[in-house]
Formats: sequence, structure tokens, C-alpha cells
Amino acid sequence: APGPVTNSGQLGDNITSPWFFHYNPNTLVYDLTDIATAGWGYWTYVNAPTPVDMVGTYVVSPTFEIPLGSAWNQLGHPYTATVSWSSVSVKSGADTRSMADAVSAGWMSPYIYNYNTLTKQYEYADLSTGVLKPYLGYWIKSNQPGIILIIPSP
Repeated sequence: APGPVTNSGQLGDNITSPWFFHYNPNTLVYDLTDIATAGWGYWTYVNAPTPVDMVGTYVVSPTFEIPLGSAWNQLGHPYTATVSWSSVSVKSGADTRSMADAVSAGWMSPYIYNYNTLTKQYEYADLSTGVLKPYLGYWIKSNQPGIILIIPSP
């Protein structure tokens, strides 16, 4: 697996100060980072619309696992094509369930949220309408510790 790549190495030609923030569900604060991690969602601020050229290795595994904290979690869709929110699985210990069953069991909230930079508002979707889109970050709520999100390849 490739090692971590700094954001300046990925985005340095587009953003002069490539500092990104990621919400840490274990400490409940934003961490400042200059290392990009697949599956994490980030936010940054730029003064004007800015094109971003991403450089790195695509995720090609048949599934991608994202450990979650027992709180709100900021994640990034790791694939380059859309994946239905309802097709995501959830693992707790040795028990793996569909997203619908994990929601029924109280492990997860059924909603995903993303910030629309054009409307400057959060948008949400549920299991029936939710789609994880490439290059977007999302907020999801886990209701217990030790949850792992399993995103299938498109």
C-alpha cells in the first residue's frame, strides 16, 4: 500500500496553503492535517473558486473499510464512481449487517449529509435516496463504538 501523501504534494499547485481539517470522532474536535487519508472527509477554505488537481493512487479494492467513532464521523467516498448508501455494510465485532439492518439495530443513523458549496447549505439523503459521490465528503452518525463501515466497489 502506498504511504501517506502530503496535501501540498497533491494540491500544492492549486492551493497556496493546503491545510485541511478532519473531524476526529474520538476527541470531538477538528484536527489540522497535511496528510491525506483515503476514506476521510476534509474541509478547507479558499477565497475564490479554485480548481483542484488530485494526484495519488486510486482505491481499487473490492471493498473499503472505514472505522467510525461513536459520534458524528466525517468521511470521504474512496472510489471514483457512485455507490448507493443502501449498499454499504456495517460491521460490529464479528457481526456484519446491511445498512438497513444496522439502522434497525440502532448502530447507525440512516442519513448522510454533505455541504453544498453553491447553496451554502447542508443536504441530506436517507437509505432510499442516498448516493456516495466521488470527491465529496459526508457526515454520518454512528451510535456505538467499534463500528466499521464497509463500502463496496462500484
